Parts: sequence; structure tokens; C-alpha cells
Amino acid sequence: MPKFNMGENQEIIKFDFIYPASLMEHKNHRLLINTLIELSKDNIFPRVLITLDKESLLKINYEEIVNRHKLKLYNNYEKNHKKFLELYKQSKCLLYLSENETIGLPILEAYSQGLITIAPNLPYSSQFIEPDYVFDLKSKTDLKEIIVKILHKKIEKKNNFKPFKFLNNSISFDQFISKVL
Repeated sequence: MPKFNMGENQEIIKFDFIYPASLMEHKNHRLLINTLIELSKDNIFPRVLITLDKESLLKINYEEIVNRHKLKLYNNYEKNHKKFLELYKQSKCLLYLSENETIGLPILEAYSQGLITIAPNLPYSSQFIEPDYVFDLKSKTDLKEIIVKILHKKIEKKNNFKPFKFLNNSISFDQFISKVL
């Protein structure tokens, strides 16, 4: 595990990025790993937390990849949702790489915790909030460039909640989150 760093709000930040997703093809872990490997070639090693179970770690050869490329790729699989949400508080930024989703719940969870959000430029990504930064899934460099900007503090958090109607009544973001989470 990485050393503890104090964030601006005096909260303990362990990770630059979190990617909370199961190992399904459309979740795009391959993109994450390939991007981290490319960054390592430039001697850039962001601290990234993933949330895979042991079986999934074996499928992606997690230990071999991390050791071979000296990646700062950490894993914490947490079944308890309340404890899982605590992982967001240890991170600066959400990476969400999924090719398709119904809602994109991690984007809402991360937004509610004040994280910078990065997601593909796809309809689900901006259903309820506009992610702070979007990237083109087909681009070989978009995600890498955004990660570098965040590491160099050239990207800030935007507050992009989109008002919407829920059951024909206007509700606040907090009310929505309390219903969803």
C-alpha cells in the first residue's frame, strides 16, 4: 500500500485514482492497464486503486503485470457497500472506463464524495452529472493525457450536477443520492 498523504481537506489520500468495477469485458480494465504501462515508460506511476476479487486478479495476471512494470496499481475488494464507499475518500479522482452502463453509479458515488470524475464521452457518463473530464475511448492518448494533467494539478474539480426530474418531482442531488445509494 502507498504511504498516506494529506489532502487539501486534511483527509487521508492514498490513491490518485480509483476504478471501482468488476472484471467484465465492457468495464475496460485492459485500457487501464495499457495506459498505466504506457505511463510507466515515461517514468510516470500514478497510484491507482482497483476493486477486483481474487479470481479476477488471477485472470489479468495482476501480480506479474504490477511487478514487471513497477506499477502502483493496488487492489481492495470490499463487499460491504458502506466500507466500499470509504475507498472513495482515500482517492483524489474517479477513473471510469466502461464502454456502456445503465446509470454509471460509481460516477454518482464519486461525485457525492467530491472526487474529480473522468469518464468516456458516452451518453451514460453525463446522464445525471457532467463528468469533470471526458475522453475518447478510441483514442490511444486521451486518457493518458488527462491522467498526466491531474498528476501535475493542471485539472480542477468542476461542479456539474444536472438538475433532473425524479418521479415528476424536482429533487436535489442529496435527495437523489440518498435514494440511489
